[in-house]
Amino acid sequence: MASFAETFESQNVRNVVVFGHGGCGKTTLTDAICYIAGSTNRKGSVEKGNALTDFTPEEVSHGVSVNLAVAHAVWMDTKLNLIDTPGYLDFFGEVMAGTRVADGGLAVIDAVSGVQVGTERAWAACDAQEMPRVVFISMMDRENADFDKTFRQIQDSLSAAAIPVEIPIGAGHDFRGIVNLFSQKAHMYRSGSDRGDYDEKDIPEELQAQVETYREEMIETIAATDDELLGGCHAPGRDLPCLLRLRGVGPRRARRDEQAG
Repeated sequence: MASFAETFESQNVRNVVVFGHGGCGKTTLTDAICYIAGSTNRKGSVEKGNALTDFTPEEVSHGVSVNLAVAHAVWMDTKLNLIDTPGYLDFFGEVMAGTRVADGGLAVIDAVSGVQVGTERAWAACDAQEMPRVVFISMMDRENADFDKTFRQIQDSLSAAAIPVEIPIGAGHDFRGIVNLFSQKAHMYRSGSDRGDYDEKDIPEELQAQVETYREEMIETIAATDDELLGGCHAPGRDLPCLLRLRGVGPRRARRDEQAG
């Protein structure tokens, strides 16, 4: 478990505002991140009234976030201050407060309902702050979950420049893992694990075409931001993850693995 008595240099601290429409799973995701990172040894639940960031009597009784609340996690030598915000528009002032102090945003979008008005308004607030954002598509294990539809809604309603870096394997009761488009490996979740433990395997044959389509979209979008990448990603023997690591912007875990090797 991480010790929060330790100190961190400012470059190793990130304030991340977690936002999205009410009921999309922001508080559950925040709780899960802290649990997996080891900053809590108990996996909380909104339904059970013991979530880390929903603790006031009103929040516990109604099962919704009313106030901004902060949780902490340490991951890869970086302290994350996770600012969990309410999703319903009645409490939008709390979202605005969160965006004003955040370095980046984590948008949570329900794979069943897709992009909703609470997400759009919070996204606009982040736009005003020129804030970098990532999107987490939640509830892929629910009936009628649709990743492709939700992703296209994100491109149409929030940002045409949005690109996928992981895609799900299955949906609803058949949801069983994800494919990482950088590594081109499938992460198959282990049954019974509450920490997202997985086995790395080859991409299922039935997903090969979909993976290739999304990966090509990812490569072209990233490469378009840099002339060197644009030319290099199509060069023989070179792929995008390799080029990103050479430029020093690849995943730190990948660089650590190379150093260890």
